[in-house]
Amino acid sequence: MEPILARAVVSFEFDPDGASGVFTEVDGITSIGATGTVGASKDKTTLSSTVKEYGAAMSDTPDKDIKFQYYATDANQRQLVLAARAKKQINMKTVWDDGTEAVVNLALLGFEADEGTSEDWRMATVKAKQSGAVIWTDPVVGS
Repeated sequence: MEPILARAVVSFEFDPDGASGVFTEVDGITSIGATGTVGASKDKTTLSSTVKEYGAAMSDTPDKDIKFQYYATDANQRQLVLAARAKKQINMKTVWDDGTEAVVNLALLGFEADEGTSEDWRMATVKAKQSGAVIWTDPVVGS
């Protein structure tokens, strides 16, 4: 099996209720941060235990830095930037080249125009927190 590049199409559903089902692709994205949930360990050792015992506690979700080449006049990027400035709740769908798909709800926390020099591409970051579980769609095995 060959490794697969992490290329993906990233789109956003700007309807806060997620009722529209319409996702808008946003160009220029270079990084979306981790996607998923991870449970913390929870001590369940009793007085009769001879070794510490653990179980899985409630899962937490990652902070996200959505980084992109900033095209200030691009209408789709403008929607994302305005939603971030207003700290809205939106959905993000990522479809990787192998067919894996993840849909997550994001609590947007703000927008930053990244620092740069006269020789750098203009970059920006939307800060967010993944909210809730991921809806995963896995590719067919063996295809």
